[in-house]
Amino acid sequence: MGGREQMEGKGQGDVSTVQTVREFVTGAEDLFRKHIELAQAELKANVRAEARAFGALGIGALTALIAATLFLVTGALALATVMRPWIAGLVVSCTVAVVAGAFAAIGWQRRVRQPLLLTREALERDARWMKERLA
Repeated sequence: MGGREQMEGKGQGDVSTVQTVREFVTGAEDLFRKHIELAQAELKANVRAEARAFGALGIGALTALIAATLFLVTGALALATVMRPWIAGLVVSCTVAVVAGAFAAIGWQRRVRQPLLLTREALERDARWMKERLA
């Protein structure tokens, strides 16, 4: 009977090991779910905070644009003391147009002319490799 008792004892040990592994896996799954829930909650909070920050930045940018416009009007009014008002307005407007054109030209020169170049090259290389393997 000693052999039978050893086999039964061994079977109980296996069940205990299986149960321990199941508990470990279940615990790991629960921990993973909790991490996902934490990440989702944190992401929502971060998105809300960023939305508020971008709102404030937008208001700041709009206010800065209004201030710049008022400075340009003030400059035109100051020039109007030494020349005709319409000429002063034209001088300020043309100056702003030239500056805007210069920045537009600089931006146009700096644009990406071949977007995703490295990705496209990698895809083409992979496609050639696959064709060679299939041929």
